[in-house]
Amino acid sequence: MPVDTEVVESRIRKIEESVVRLREIAEMPGNPFLSDPRTYPAMERHFQVAIQSVLDIGAHLIAEQGLREPEGYTDILGILGEAGVIPREFSERIQGMAGLRNILVHDYMIVDRERLTRLLQDLDDFGSFCRYVAEYIHR
Repeated sequence: MPVDTEVVESRIRKIEESVVRLREIAEMPGNPFLSDPRTYPAMERHFQVAIQSVLDIGAHLIAEQGLREPEGYTDILGILGEAGVIPREFSERIQGMAGLRNILVHDYMIVDRERLTRLLQDLDDFGSFCRYVAEYIHR
C-alpha cells in the first residue's frame, strides 16, 4: 500500500517546528529552562510534540506498509529499523524517545529536568529521523 505522504510530511513539519523552538530555548542566556516557570513547560511540550510526531510517523508507516504490529510505542522505532525505513543502529539509539514520551505524558511528576536539559544539546536525531523518512517515502 502506498504511503500517504501528506500525513508523513505534516508530522515532519511538526517535528521541525518543535526543534526550532527547542533550539531557541537552548540558546537562551543563563539556562532559564531549569528555573523559569514559563520556559521549562514550553521545553517539555516541544519535546513531547516532536517525539509524538516521530512515533505517529512510525505508526503510520508500519500500518501503511503492512509491517508487524508494534506491542507499544517502544516497539515502533525498532520495527522501522528492521524494515529499513531508518538504519537499524539509528533505531536502536533513539528507542529511548518512546520512554521519554511516556514520562512526559504520564509520569510528568518524575521528569529528570537535568536529562531533558542535556537533550537540548543533542537535537540532531530529530533531523536525521526526518531525512531518513523523507528518503524512504520518496523512493
